[in-house]
Amino acid sequence: MQFQIRAHDVHVDDATRDYAEAKIGKAVQKILGSGGQRVDIEFTQQGHSGAQEHRVAVHLYVPHSKPHVVTVNDPDMRAAIDVAADKIGRAVRRATNRKRDRARKGSTGEMPAVPRPEAEA
Repeated sequence: MQFQIRAHDVHVDDATRDYAEAKIGKAVQKILGSGGQRVDIEFTQQGHSGAQEHRVAVHLYVPHSKPHVVTVNDPDMRAAIDVAADKIGRAVRRATNRKRDRARKGSTGEMPAVPRPEAEA
């Protein structure tokens, strides 16, 4: 799994980077395994000087699937990472379940019953 971490207007130390990689990586690997996924994590700081919030955006790119995007705002950076990991795990699980259900449901190959016209006597 490849991680790309970007920080805009906020300093992210190595401990926070490692924490984010471990938390989000564990949530994704639990469902998808260790395939060729790419995870982009973006940290930004929003708000004015009195009430600042940290924004964590996670973009998960899975081969042969649509990208999964999760965004979380929270005053505490680690809390935002925890919530983002939970959300991305739920999003991936939901997508895999939909894909599985669609494959199982499929079509039976039968045509719908059409009433036959009555023959006149």
